[in-house]
Amino acid sequence: MMKDYYVGEVDSSTMPRKNTYNKPPSSTSSAVAQASGSSSTNILTFVLPILILVLAYALYYFANKKVAVSFTHL
Repeated sequence: MMKDYYVGEVDSSTMPRKNTYNKPPSSTSSAVAQASGSSSTNILTFVLPILILVLAYALYYFANKKVAVSFTHL
C-alpha cells in the first residue's frame, strides 16, 4: 500500500541548515531610557481606570440626583 505513495529519496544537501539565534548586544543607555518611560506608563495604566470609574460614578450620582429633584416638583 505504501508503494503507491512513495515519491523518492530526500537529498539532504538541499535541505536548509538550522539557524542559531544570536542575541544582540545589550546597551545600558537604552535600558535606562526605557526604564524612565515605562514608569510613567505604569502609573498611567493604574490611574486611568480609576479616573474612569470616578467619572462614571459622578455621572451616575448627578443623573440620579436630577431625576429625584424633577419628580419632587410634580
